[in-house]
Amino acid sequence: STGRTEEMRKEMTVEEAAGKESGGHSETNVQTFGIDESDVVKTDGTCLYALTDDGTRIAIVRADGGSLEAVGSIEVPAGRSIVEFYLDGGRLFMLTTTAWYEADIEEAGTQVVTFDVSDPSRPAEVGSVTQSGTYRTSRFADGYLYVFSFLSFYEAPRGADPAATAPLVDGRPLGCDDIFLPADGEANGYLVITAMSADDPVGVTAQKGLLHCSGELYVGSEAIYIYEDNYRGKNSATDIVRLTYDEGKVSAAGQCTVRGTVNDSFSIDEHEGYLRVVTTIYGEAGQTTNALFVLDGAMGEVSSIVGLAEGETVQSARFMGDVGYFVTFRQVDPLFTVDLSDPAAPRIVGELKIPGFSAYLHPYGEGRLLGIGWDAGDGGTGGAKLTMFDTSDPANVTEASTLVLEGIWDIKALYDYRAVLVEPERNLIGFSARGLEAAEEPEDGSEPAYYNDAECYYLFGYDDEAGFAEDLRVPVTSDPGAPVRGLRIADVLYVVTEGSIESFGLQDGEPIAALEL
Repeated sequence: STGRTEEMRKEMTVEEAAGKESGGHSETNVQTFGIDESDVVKTDGTCLYALTDDGTRIAIVRADGGSLEAVGSIEVPAGRSIVEFYLDGGRLFMLTTTAWYEADIEEAGTQVVTFDVSDPSRPAEVGSVTQSGTYRTSRFADGYLYVFSFLSFYEAPRGADPAATAPLVDGRPLGCDDIFLPADGEANGYLVITAMSADDPVGVTAQKGLLHCSGELYVGSEAIYIYEDNYRGKNSATDIVRLTYDEGKVSAAGQCTVRGTVNDSFSIDEHEGYLRVVTTIYGEAGQTTNALFVLDGAMGEVSSIVGLAEGETVQSARFMGDVGYFVTFRQVDPLFTVDLSDPAAPRIVGELKIPGFSAYLHPYGEGRLLGIGWDAGDGGTGGAKLTMFDTSDPANVTEASTLVLEGIWDIKALYDYRAVLVEPERNLIGFSARGLEAAEEPEDGSEPAYYNDAECYYLFGYDDEAGFAEDLRVPVTSDPGAPVRGLRIADVLYVVTEGSIESFGLQDGEPIAALEL
């Protein structure tokens, strides 16, 4: 967590946020600058903290110039499983849920256990908070941890006392004043929201329950937005609830319904009191079109652009201050540029069409936008594709350089952005990908065959003249879908899988050390 104040967050530009360095080490890739997100691997620049493959232990490994030494560990409480964790100011905040083998549903819930790790070899528990429901997600902002869990009505214990069906926080039911009831929509459970101070991890500063249908969340610098598909009408729509948060307090602030379906949380963005939302609208006959909506703080519609890219669907989006970019796809990749400087009159100012599509967009220094996605031709999608867009003139975006990785069929970063390492100031682009390795080149000059499905961690650099360069390719051993992370400390890259850590010099790419967790 950065622990920055709101004023400091507002002073940072998007480009500074994209290219910032955190002292001598990288941090978890997040969506909103200044709002930390939990992960399965963290570093404080001295030690690596990694969740082991069975979710029962966090290994603590001292990393010094690439050398690796196991110095301690944190065990999960009995009957629970570690999901992910935070690291901030000498403390580790472990997020746990009821282990899958626990049959007593009444004990199901989410727990935050806080440890003092100022001495990594002797972590000490200093507090815990428990809330009803399955862990969904969390955020860390300005010294407060916000935790979201979902309690289905089917999981809530039944009893004569109506309070028995209410969510519990530290064993006590939420009061009537702590329950938010949206005016419209249906609900199949509670989204349980708690906040706690990092300095006082033995209680909560806020506890709320929102009746809803297990939608998704986007957390901006001022508010929390819960969005979910609305199936009440003939055409697709999305319900959005806005909750403001500040210094550990959470308040209801509005709700609305917009036409269309939201692709992911990057299609929603909060900026200077306005919410911008990109959607794909599905008609009764299956036809599609796309739209952009601008909403005010009371969730009233200020403006919109509709009827975009008929027959295509939104694949990715990225908002950068007064400019927004979003990608739709059918067989070519239209990258739309939107001028949002006047919230009441947004304008499409550019449209770039190239083969394939970018499923993830990331600012890469001034005037550049990185795209990670897939190549495409007449027969459908092909290999993985890196694209560097030149956005120095937002109205005339160009494709500065591309690199296609043949044989790749899975990139974890495309469905979990925390899995990508992007440091423009260090010129580092890292992620893991699974695909088919190419056989040796045949002597007759024909195309090589592909074989041996394998996963590797890739590290790329970028130069305006030479384009992309593959600087490192490290084979990793992990189950398909298991997390793989790359972290930088000084001039060393650490590749962390579900059961091991390997270190490599960034200057020469040479392996330094390896450690089984």
